[in-house]
Amino acid sequence: MRLPVAVSLLFSLGDSSYLASGMFPDKRFYIFDSAGKEKSRFGDYPNFWSRENDLPIEVKRMFHQVRGYGFSIKNGFALADSHVLSLYRHTSSGYVLSKEVLLAPYEYDFNVNGIESITKLKPSFATGVIDLAVSDEFIYVLFDSNIKDTSSKSKNEVWRYDWDGNLLNKYVPNVDISPITVHPDGTLIGLTGEEESKIAFVKF
Repeated sequence: MRLPVAVSLLFSLGDSSYLASGMFPDKRFYIFDSAGKEKSRFGDYPNFWSRENDLPIEVKRMFHQVRGYGFSIKNGFALADSHVLSLYRHTSSGYVLSKEVLLAPYEYDFNVNGIESITKLKPSFATGVIDLAVSDEFIYVLFDSNIKDTSSKSKNEVWRYDWDGNLLNKYVPNVDISPITVHPDGTLIGLTGEEESKIAFVKF
C-alpha cells in the first residue's frame, strides 16, 4: 500500500478503507482504499480560539494533530487533538461531522512558515488530551489537566462521553495511566508507570 508523503497517521475504518490525517493542503482528512487510492477528502480544523479564523491551514493543522482515535461500526469515529473532541458519523454521502466538543480552552504561539509552520501551547493552558478509546456505548478521553505555569501536579483524568458528545462522568484514577484501550467486555485498560510498569484494569 503506497500513500502520499503528506500522510502522517493512518486509521482503519473497518471496511478495507483507511482514514488519514496529515499535511494536506485543503482538508483535515483523506480516505484511502486498501490499495492506497484516494476515495474522498473532508473535514475542517476547529476554530474555538478566536484568532484561528484568520490563521492559514498550515498553522492549524500543526496544533490540531490527532492524539487519540477510536472507531465504532455502529457510531462512526471519534478523535481528539489536544483540546477538541470531534465526532463523525457515516452517511450516504460519506463521513460528516456530527459534533465538535471543546474539552478545554486553548491558545498557542505560532510561526507561519508554510509546511514548516510551528505552534506551541501557551503555558497558562491545560496540557490536554493524552489518548482516547471507545466502545459502542462510550468514548473515553484521557486528559492531562496540568498547567505548565503551576508547580502542583495532578493525575491524568478519564472523561467519559456518549456518542452524542455529552460529558457523562469525570474520573481521577488512584494511579497515573497512559495510554488506554477498551476491552470488549467494557473494561477500560490503562498502562501505568508508577513503581514498575503495570497494567491497570478500570471498570466504569
